[in-house]
Amino acid sequence: MSLSFVLALAAAQVSTTTTATTTSTATVTVAPAPAPEWDGALEPSVSEEYALEEVSVHAGRLDPSRVGGSANKVSEAELERFEYDDVQRVLNKVPGVYVREEDGFGLRPNIGLRGGDPNRSQKVTLMEDGILLGPAPYSAPAAYYFPLTTRMSEIQVWKGPAGVRFGPNTIGGAVDMRTPELPRDGEHHGLFDAAYGQYAYGKLHGRYMWGDGERGIMLEAVRLQTDGFKELDGGGNTGFWRNELVVKAEYNTPLSGGVSHRFRIKGSYSDEASNETYLGLNASDFESTPYRRYAASQLDRMEWHRTLGELSHTLEVHERLSLTTTLYRHDISRVWNKVNRMGGADLYDLMNGPDAGRNAVLLATLRGTIDTEDEAGLIYVGPNDRQLYAQGIQSDGRLSLDIGPVLQTVQFGVRYHEDEIQRRHTERAYRMLRGQLVTADDEVLLEAHNRGQASALAVYLLDEVVLYDRLFITPGLRLEWVRTRFDDREPGGAPRVDNETFVLLPGLGLYYQLFESLGVLAGIYRGFSPVGPGVSDAVLPETATNYEAGLRYARAQSRAEVVGFLNDYENLISSCTFSQACDPALVGTGAQFNDGRVLTLGLEATLSHVQPLWTSWSASVDVSYTLTRSEFQASFASPIYRVEVEAGDERPHIPNHQGTLKLGLMSADLGVYAALTYVGEMRDQPGQGEIPEALRIEEAFILDLGADVSLSDEGSVYARIDNALGYDYLAGRQPFGPRPGKPFTFFVGYRHRFGD
Repeated sequence: MSLSFVLALAAAQVSTTTTATTTSTATVTVAPAPAPEWDGALEPSVSEEYALEEVSVHAGRLDPSRVGGSANKVSEAELERFEYDDVQRVLNKVPGVYVREEDGFGLRPNIGLRGGDPNRSQKVTLMEDGILLGPAPYSAPAAYYFPLTTRMSEIQVWKGPAGVRFGPNTIGGAVDMRTPELPRDGEHHGLFDAAYGQYAYGKLHGRYMWGDGERGIMLEAVRLQTDGFKELDGGGNTGFWRNELVVKAEYNTPLSGGVSHRFRIKGSYSDEASNETYLGLNASDFESTPYRRYAASQLDRMEWHRTLGELSHTLEVHERLSLTTTLYRHDISRVWNKVNRMGGADLYDLMNGPDAGRNAVLLATLRGTIDTEDEAGLIYVGPNDRQLYAQGIQSDGRLSLDIGPVLQTVQFGVRYHEDEIQRRHTERAYRMLRGQLVTADDEVLLEAHNRGQASALAVYLLDEVVLYDRLFITPGLRLEWVRTRFDDREPGGAPRVDNETFVLLPGLGLYYQLFESLGVLAGIYRGFSPVGPGVSDAVLPETATNYEAGLRYARAQSRAEVVGFLNDYENLISSCTFSQACDPALVGTGAQFNDGRVLTLGLEATLSHVQPLWTSWSASVDVSYTLTRSEFQASFASPIYRVEVEAGDERPHIPNHQGTLKLGLMSADLGVYAALTYVGEMRDQPGQGEIPEALRIEEAFILDLGADVSLSDEGSVYARIDNALGYDYLAGRQPFGPRPGKPFTFFVGYRHRFGD
C-alpha cells in the first residue's frame, strides 16, 4: 500500500465536509434513470494528465438502474424542452412529489415528498450542488429563497434509504439542484438565451465557460422579470424581477503517484423585488374575476438579496478513494411588507365566508369601494424583516473495494453547520380612503423581535455492496446532533431557551436482478426532522419509520418502475408560518406543535419509452402517477389547522391522485412537446368524507406545450405555452382566501450555444 494512499485514508478520518462535485457523482451513480436519453453510462475524464474525475470510482462498474433506492432525475434536455422558470412546474411531473402553488411563478416554492407537508418546502432537504441552500435549514427552514431553474443542468430527487446521506430532513427525501460542470477540452463554451412573452415577461441569460483540465472558469448572469398576470384594483404592477450572478473557478494539479487535487471557488449574488401578497379573494369574487387583486394589497412587496461563497478541495487517490471538502457561507436579508390582518375580522374566515352582512362591508373596504368607517375596517400592514445566514464545513468521501466476487463502495460524510435567523416584525394601521391606503396614526406596533440559532453535527456512512452482479445491498447510518438557542429581544420577553437533540438513523436498501431487464427493490429506513429554536420541551422531533418496495424494468429505450411506500410517523410536527394563516404572534417565534402519529401510504409509477419512427425522427412518451393516502391516528387541537383534528382525518394539501403524461416528437432540427398534468382535489383543512366547498381545492388539468426549431448548429428558436387550455384553476386558499394558478401564458425565445 503506497504512502499516499495511507495519507488519504487518514485525511478521510479527520476531514469535515462535502462538496457539490462529489455528491454529484454519488447521486448520479446510484439514481435510477427515468429519462430515456440517459443510459446510465458515466463519462471518464477527458484529460489524462489532470484526471480528477469523481465518477471514476464507479466508471463502468455499476448500472444505476440496478441499485436499490428510489430516485428520479430531470435531465438538462428535459429542462430545455419547456424552459420552465418555476421549479414547482418541473417537480410536479416527478412521482411522489407534491407542490402547492402560491403566486403562479414559483418564487417561494411549496414542495413536499411522499406525503410530507409542502408548506414552504420545510420538510425537504434542499441543496445546490450538494450544499444546503435554505436560508437557515435548521433554525428557519422555510424556503423563501430558491435558485433559478434556468441555471440548472439537472435536478435530482432522492427518496428512500439512499437518502440517509442527505439531511436534516430525511423522511420525505431531498432535492438537489445541479449546476453545469466546467469543461475540460480547452474550448470556449457558452450560452445566450433571451425570451419575451405575455405580461411583459422577459428573460436574459448568459453563460461563459472555459477549461482545459488544469484550470477552468465560469461566469453566469440571469435576469427575469414580468409585470404580473393579476390586476390590482386602482392599477399597479403585480409582477417581479430577479437577478442572479454566479462565478466558478477551479485548478487541478497534475497526477503524481496516482494522486490528484482539485481546488474550486464559487460565489454568487442574487436579489429580488416582487409585488406579491398573501391576500387572496373572497370566493364570490374568485368565481367572477379570479385574477383580481384587492386595493388593500397595494403596498405589498417583498425585497431580498443573498450572497454565497464556497471554497472546496477534492482529493483523488488511485481512482479508489475520493474526498471532497467544502467550506460554505451564505447570507440573506429579506423584508416583506404585506397585509397582516384586519381590525374587525379574521381574514381567512372573511375570504372563505359569504359576501353578506358585516362581511360585505369589510370586503368592500378591502376592495377600496368604501372608506374605512371604524376600527373594524382598519387594515394592518407591516414588514417581516429577517436577517439569516448559514455556514459550515462538509466532507464527502468514497472508497471503492473489490474482494473476489464482491464489489463494494463505501460512502461517508461529515458536516458541521451553523445557521441563524433574526426577526423583527412590525406593523401599523391604515385606513382605506378613496381607494388608497393612508396611515391611521403614527404608532408602529412591534409584533416580534428575536433571534434563533442552531448548530449541528451530521455524520453518515453508506455501504454499496454488489454480490455476483445480481444482489445489491445498501446499508446506511446517519447521525444528527442538533443544538438550538432562542433569544426573545422584546422588552420583558421570555428567558433564553436552549434545546439539544441527538438521533441515530439507520437504513437498508436491497435490489435483486431477477432477469436481464427486471429487478425487485425494497428498503427500510428511519426518518427525522428537527425541531426549531425556542420550542417547548413538550414538542418532540419529527420521526418516522419508512418502508418501500417495488419493481424496476429497464431495457433499450424503455424504462418502468412501480414503488409502494409507507411512512409511519411516530410524531408529526407542524410549523406555524404566515403562509398558513397562523397567528402572527406565533409566526414571530417559529412555533411548532405535535400532531401525533400519522400514517401515509402510496404508490409511485413511471413509464418512459422512446420509439424511432422514420429517418431522423423519434417519439417519446413519459407517464408518471402518484397515489397517496394519509391519515391522522390521534385527535388533538392545533392552531395550525383551525379545527379540532379527529383520528381518521385526512391531511390537507395532499392530493389522493396526481399524474402527468408527456409526449414528444423530435428530429434533428425540430421538437414539439406536450405535458398534461392532473392534480386531484385536496382539502384545505383536515377532515373526513366529502370536502365542504369552502375547504375544497378543486382538481386541475394543466396542459403545457413547447417547441424548438434549430436555425443552425448553434442557434435555435423556442416557444412555450403554459396552461394552454386557459383553465382558471384554484391554486390554494391559504393564508387569506382563494388565489389562482398561472393563466394561459405564451412566450418565445432564442437560444444560442457555442463550443458544444
